[in-house]
Amino acid sequence: MTIFLQIFIRQGAEAYIDDYTIVIPKGKQYQVLLEKKVGHLEEEVGVVSTYVRTNNSRIQEIFGHFGRSSLTCPGCRRQSATFEPFVTLSLPIPLSDGLPLYASVLFLSQQPRLVKVGLMVGDGGVREGKEALALHTGLAPERLLLLEIDGEGFHRTFTETQEVDVLSTNECLYCLETPEKTDGDYVLITWLNVLSGCSGAGVRFGSPYICKFSRETSYEDFQKLLLKEMATILRPGVLIQEQQAGVFGIRLLDGSSEGVLLEPGVPHPLYTEAVDDALALCDHETPSHVKIHLLWSPQIKEELVWDESENVEELGSVRETREHASKGETVSLGACLEAYTGSEELSPEDTWLCPHCNQKEEGTLKMIRLCSAPEILLVHLNRFRQATKGRSSVRKISCLVDFPLEGLDLGPHLSAHSMRDKSFPKTPNKTFGWRASFRKKRREGKVEEDCPVYDLFAVINHHGKEIQGGHYTAYCKNPVEGDWWSFDDTRVSRIPTPKDVRSPDAYMLFYERRRVPMQIHWILALREKSPNRATDEKQVSL
Repeated sequence: MTIFLQIFIRQGAEAYIDDYTIVIPKGKQYQVLLEKKVGHLEEEVGVVSTYVRTNNSRIQEIFGHFGRSSLTCPGCRRQSATFEPFVTLSLPIPLSDGLPLYASVLFLSQQPRLVKVGLMVGDGGVREGKEALALHTGLAPERLLLLEIDGEGFHRTFTETQEVDVLSTNECLYCLETPEKTDGDYVLITWLNVLSGCSGAGVRFGSPYICKFSRETSYEDFQKLLLKEMATILRPGVLIQEQQAGVFGIRLLDGSSEGVLLEPGVPHPLYTEAVDDALALCDHETPSHVKIHLLWSPQIKEELVWDESENVEELGSVRETREHASKGETVSLGACLEAYTGSEELSPEDTWLCPHCNQKEEGTLKMIRLCSAPEILLVHLNRFRQATKGRSSVRKISCLVDFPLEGLDLGPHLSAHSMRDKSFPKTPNKTFGWRASFRKKRREGKVEEDCPVYDLFAVINHHGKEIQGGHYTAYCKNPVEGDWWSFDDTRVSRIPTPKDVRSPDAYMLFYERRRVPMQIHWILALREKSPNRATDEKQVSL
């Protein structure tokens, strides 16, 4: 739905441009000039002036503006500029703090053995989350295994190609330190204790465990080794007593809904096909491992286990992260404009080939500036972002964007050429009767400088998390009384205070440029000299 909304606005504006264009020559002059690499003010004025002259339309002069994308060579300092007309200003939302992440970290030899940590991670994939956890815990990222464990047992294993949202929104995240790789036929096994014999799914007790075992281990020895690793939760004397095979059931999770029970009569259970199938499920960037559930009956558990608690020590970083996340991040619209128009150093793989020195040098600077200020500024807040490079999954940025209701100054974000040179065409305003009188009054000092200052008059909100769905509402300002109204399908209500217009659901902002004395309203200008105006007036009179 969000994509359809953008396409509707853009294509609708383009269709109106075609219908209301006064002169549209069919040559390729604009395209040639647009693609031409320019570096002087005269050439830039020529590019924009040509488009303004050949595409003079009501929609263009009200909504249209130009963007100037420039590349600066770090070697010769020459600059190349390309121009593009558009009617919607799509702004990124910069996030500084990232997303909150809480994980229970299981150490192999450190005490306490299981601790819960909290930290903020960047807007990337699980790889970034794993690296942040590694930096926080002092462990190597390649030795970390990220799992989802709830009250029933194991669920998902997180891979590095997934988006970080699956971690930040998960309160059942466990990070297990894996042993170093060794030569030999060993298999890495992580397991949980589950109380069976109850109706429905089993109930997990205790903490997770992880250890390497030789695949040549027999079933009885495998059971003894598992009990030895869990010695701290067993009653005294359990390990020195002779235990029969089948103290607990061993269910191997091979990807099926029920898993596979390892039979006590199998000589080498870790050489079975089910183990191979479980190992094949592992991602190549995830430590190869097998997950099993140890199924305890209530009677055997009562006889052998004395401590069934998990014993997680929560660090102070959890409380700090929760407090920080509860405040919520707020980004100003000015920060969004700075992120859009600020300079950016291109990565080595995107290095630009300078036509002057004919070389690719690292450090090429890219900058986008606005060349003109429209009468109506349509701002699109780009709340949907690709979560992980190379994947089609997207996530919604739900932070609050603090946008001004009045007095948005676009001047600092305009190109220096357009601000410095008064001959630089801003919009094709020759058909506006107020422009000449305004310039005369400005020379006489009767009005202020023609600054691009805007006031908000409408907001479109998107409710929901998915880019293909959700619900839209709108806030609109009454231009006569100055109060704000909410439009939600057939429900219309007055907004108590103007500040309530700001919300984390704001998706598109509609700004109107402040008019000077004797300037006609843009709605009247749109209607003036309309191709269908005579027909419209006739219909109205009827």
